[in-house]
Amino acid sequence: MNKNIGGICTLAAVALLLAGCSDTPLPTNKTEAVAPKKAAEFPTIPVTGKTALFALDKEARIWAKDRKLVSLTSTELAVMPSEAGKYPMWTAVFVSEMRGQAHNMIYSVVDQPPMINKGITVRGESSWGGQRQDALAFEISDVPVDSEAAYEAALRKAVNWVSRNPGKKATMSLGYSATLPAPSWYILWGSRSAGYAAFVDGKKGTLIER
Repeated sequence: MNKNIGGICTLAAVALLLAGCSDTPLPTNKTEAVAPKKAAEFPTIPVTGKTALFALDKEARIWAKDRKLVSLTSTELAVMPSEAGKYPMWTAVFVSEMRGQAHNMIYSVVDQPPMINKGITVRGESSWGGQRQDALAFEISDVPVDSEAAYEAALRKAVNWVSRNPGKKATMSLGYSATLPAPSWYILWGSRSAGYAAFVDGKKGTLIER
């Protein structure tokens, strides 16, 4: 498809080990300090959409057990350029039918003061009126295809346009609408008015002709 169009961790808890028992039942003043295990370090390089999404979903599950995803969007940062479907920042919007709310969260591998910290930032909640034909909620398990694979599939189709427009970065978003066969990745090189866009099926990893 060659169209100039527009469209669409929690960190692991530190475990403390308590140790120390004497060889004899007699009291002793000798104690041995045990260093706590270090928490897994947060990534310091661009990550795929699903890497960010799995971490965000853990937080969203605490917010609402019935949470579903409406959108996941990449962000390009000058301090850390994207790498073929991997980005330094992703923004997700989850929704809850029980709460009637939308929950906006950001996953970032770099600090972007004053509003965004490295890690997960909760941007807040807003009212949600339910399913819309242009923005359907879905389970993240419905999308086995990650952003890196989707980018590669789209690039094979867009290679001529990309070669003629060097330096044009792609943005990516994941969403679902009534006009799509499944939750899908939307990849856009350049701008909405003068760029190249492609849709990739999030279940099959194949291009969607539109």
